[in-house]
Amino acid sequence: MQRRELAGEATWLGFRSITRYVATARWPGLSSLREWLFAVATEDRMVEEIVALVADEKIDLVWAVLSNGPIIRVAERIARSRVVPMVSTVLDDPEYFGRNQMLDPLTRRYMMAQFSAVLGRTVRISVISESMRDYYQNRYGVQSIIMRHGIDERLYIDWNSNRLSRGIIKIGFAGSLYAKNEWNALLRAIDSKDGRIAGKEVRVYFIGRFPRIGAKISACVERLGPMSFESTLRTLGTMSMAYLPYWFDARNAMAARTSFPGKLSAYAASGLPVLYHGPRDSSAARFLGLYPFGVCCHSLDEPAIYEAIVRIVGDTGFSRCAGEARAQALDQELSRSVMLGRFCELVDCDTGELGPTVHSVPSAGARSESMPRPRGK
Repeated sequence: MQRRELAGEATWLGFRSITRYVATARWPGLSSLREWLFAVATEDRMVEEIVALVADEKIDLVWAVLSNGPIIRVAERIARSRVVPMVSTVLDDPEYFGRNQMLDPLTRRYMMAQFSAVLGRTVRISVISESMRDYYQNRYGVQSIIMRHGIDERLYIDWNSNRLSRGIIKIGFAGSLYAKNEWNALLRAIDSKDGRIAGKEVRVYFIGRFPRIGAKISACVERLGPMSFESTLRTLGTMSMAYLPYWFDARNAMAARTSFPGKLSAYAASGLPVLYHGPRDSSAARFLGLYPFGVCCHSLDEPAIYEAIVRIVGDTGFSRCAGEARAQALDQELSRSVMLGRFCELVDCDTGELGPTVHSVPSAGARSESMPRPRGK
């Protein structure tokens, strides 16, 4: 984002709302420089604005989504001031996005120290996966709530095992492609069989913006471009399976172990078995171990990828059990109802207090009419 001194002030659901943008970078040196410039030129003013907003709007709880260095810095200041209780959410571990943003070691260490301080002063914490929950309990001694993206039950597409017997094996991929080496290995496996597996033609459908560099393209790939979320689910619902690649390389080991792919929620809602392609110790592999509506391939070798696809399209026993596991995953973990229930646990309210319409809540802690006030506050 381009940095703006005043990104906007408005009335949001009857409350004064302030939006500020902070410059970030992904270049060695420049990314760290921008972090420290924020600390010198912007941090104090932003903290003062939030404290004033808390007082003016009678905010009784701040919700901080700890998604980058500047937010962690501001959250640590607000938590330390104890002007209002704070709850926090972690979607990606900062050790991962600190390296991904190419922060230097000193800046990363400082950010991790502040992150630890925020967790220590936070009333409640939500994390994205079971693996992150366990890791934070062991490292920081904190208990946390698992809260991840849940899909509106009205958008679910029925599980239909008959589509696996169609003349074409359709492999769907939706969203951003980060694990490019794994994607390239998939296409090599398909191309090595001349685009046919188990006697059927294989087509791969890419929904989203295809990477400009690093990702292989072949004759079996059809790029459908970006779609709305509902259109994405409908399109995926016509596929034979969904493809979920995760990094094998050591550099991204922390992200693979602790993050949770939103794709998995979308794939489950679209009624698809999942071809998971990544390491054994990832959060996605752990989840599919609990709810086996997918087949895991833990290798970049072409025969292993081929065998995983064959199992999905040729094993009727797997399809039947996978359909039951998918229904359990949605009911117990990946539905909108589960997500809202855990959000209410995070902010300490009853689900009935959310009102008929639930709005997103900004990470800086501005309260909306539909965001409940914690009990006893």
